[in-house]
Amino acid sequence: MNILKVLIAIALLLACYQSRAQQANDKKKRMFFYPSKDTPTALAIKNLKVYPNPASQQVQIELPETPGKEGFMLEVSNMKGQCMLSQKWNGEKLNVSQFQSGIYIVTLRKDRQYYSQKLVVKRE
Repeated sequence: MNILKVLIAIALLLACYQSRAQQANDKKKRMFFYPSKDTPTALAIKNLKVYPNPASQQVQIELPETPGKEGFMLEVSNMKGQCMLSQKWNGEKLNVSQFQSGIYIVTLRKDRQYYSQKLVVKRE
C-alpha cells in the first residue's frame, strides 16, 4: 500500500513538473521519438550530400559510403514535420521547383539506415 502511495506521489510530481516546464518553454518546442515495432531503432544515422544548397530547381543527392542506391525511400519534410514528398529513390535528382521557399529536411531510409540533410529552397 505504501508503494502505491509513493508511485501516485511521483506521478503527480512529474505531471506538475511537465506542466511548469511546458509553460516555461512555450517558445522551445521539443519533439520526442519513442521506438515501437512500427519504427525500429535506427542502426545508422548519417548525413547526405545535397547540392546545390540553397536550390530553386533541382538538387543532387549523394549517399556517403553506400554501395547501392536501390531500395531507398526519399522523404522531404518541412520544418513543421509535414511530409511534402515521399517516394522511392534510385539516385535521381530531386525536383524542388514546386516547393515554396523555406527550409526542408531530406531523408533517405532503407531498413534501419537513415540519412538526412537540411535543404534550403529559395525562389529567385
